[in-house]
Amino acid sequence: MFVADRSNNRIQLFDQDGKWLSSWTQFGRPSGITFDDHGRIIVADSESDNVENPGWEMGIRIGDAATGWVTEFILYPSGDPRVTRGTGAEFAAVDAAGNLYGGEPRPRKLQKYVRVRP
Repeated sequence: MFVADRSNNRIQLFDQDGKWLSSWTQFGRPSGITFDDHGRIIVADSESDNVENPGWEMGIRIGDAATGWVTEFILYPSGDPRVTRGTGAEFAAVDAAGNLYGGEPRPRKLQKYVRVRP
């Protein structure tokens, strides 16, 4: 089980019996987690900024679900590291065709992300 622990800037991993296995800190301040059919973990981070997570940028991080290695990052285009109210994607989803979506509470929209490079 993967648990987004935004307040502690980590994802916690547990087995089926609830035994803690590991913590991953490479996904910023995670809120939403999803997986695709290619073994990737997709993590939404709408709260990385200069106050709550200095040195990080808000966006969606994509990595290997088995190792946690982050391989791709979608920068939130309007993100401002000086703003602390969270304007990026709170959750992420992938449809059957592999399209990626992010749910953004401000300005209340579902954003579709289109891959421009292979």
